[in-house]
Amino acid sequence: MYDAIVIGARCAGATTAMLLARKGLRVLLTDRATFPSEIPHGHFIHQHGPRRLAESGLLDAVLATNCPRVTSVTMDLGDGPLAGEGLEVDGVPLGLGPRRARLDEVLVGAPARAWCRARASSTRRTSSG
Repeated sequence: MYDAIVIGARCAGATTAMLLARKGLRVLLTDRATFPSEIPHGHFIHQHGPRRLAESGLLDAVLATNCPRVTSVTMDLGDGPLAGEGLEVDGVPLGLGPRRARLDEVLVGAPARAWCRARASSTRRTSSG
């Protein structure tokens, strides 16, 4: 018996399951895919994402995957380039560029560490925390 069932274990689903489990709910996190999985392009976590990873206690785990930290940016809106460097506050960079499979390992593992049960919807792979 579960208090919540979260379908989809990607960024939003895994984080939702983790937060619910941390609040004491019994959570089942399920996905039709197996993890970790890779995609042919990278990810860019920016805006509020890096800070939210820090607040949830996952930033260090993401950075430990050898994830590139983005701390500089150059923009050109037609009037000439505008550059910023050292864009990091309290150890939280402006952006992150993790590989999908490495991000999956952190995100799907987080709900399990918060006492959530995670499983693939097919019977090929099941893991629990």
